[in-house]
Amino acid sequence: VHPTKFTESSEIAMVTKSAPTEKQDRKSPFIQATKPRTDARIANSYFVNENSLISITQKTRQPLTKILVCADNPEDRELVCTCLQQITGREIVLLQARHTQEIQNALDKGRIDLVLMDSQMPGKPGMEWLAGISKRQLAPVVMLTRCGTEEVATQAFREEALGYLPKGSLSLDKLSNAINVTLDKWARLQQAKADREKLERLATFDSLTGLYNRQAILVKLHELVNLANRYKEDFSLILLDIDHFRKVNDR
Repeated sequence: VHPTKFTESSEIAMVTKSAPTEKQDRKSPFIQATKPRTDARIANSYFVNENSLISITQKTRQPLTKILVCADNPEDRELVCTCLQQITGREIVLLQARHTQEIQNALDKGRIDLVLMDSQMPGKPGMEWLAGISKRQLAPVVMLTRCGTEEVATQAFREEALGYLPKGSLSLDKLSNAINVTLDKWARLQQAKADREKLERLATFDSLTGLYNRQAILVKLHELVNLANRYKEDFSLILLDIDHFRKVNDR
């Protein structure tokens, strides 16, 4: 496993390559390979040029996964990074956040595929981050806890975490399996959400004009009438008749 260093970008990340790739062009101004790291220095930041990342993904034909690791303890980050470097079958872009501002900055930039969140973060607890991320549907979250109690696990899943891992028993196999299962769950949830939204739109809007259909108009009128009766207020309804509308339909 070789970390790859890129320059000319302000985004902090690390790429782990899990399978042999084609030999990089030594004249490229963006890519500079480094030797594998096995000590605490693997937790250091790497600068990533995302244009170069796209080309690497196309060459290896592996899925590109951007993972945000939120942990203030350097030993915990090193443990997670070590495991992530050994995962095979996907290209991983690793973003590390140590405190509230770094987490918020990473989330604001978007395009995060997975969040590994320590439950004990300074300033704002991990469970609060989990609740906010889940509410906004920003990314799937796997919670990392120091003590794997049933109470903590229950709270994590109540806040819609898609995975849960005690750091005391963290291993390559457990982390890899949690990532694969979580990403699969997230993909299915997002597809189900898209399907529901499509069905709701088909049931609510006219496909030709994009306006409310007859059923939706009646439901809305019923709501307005109830509100007017409740608050003793008046409301008006304007009916417009468009001449020669058939010409629009025939286009």
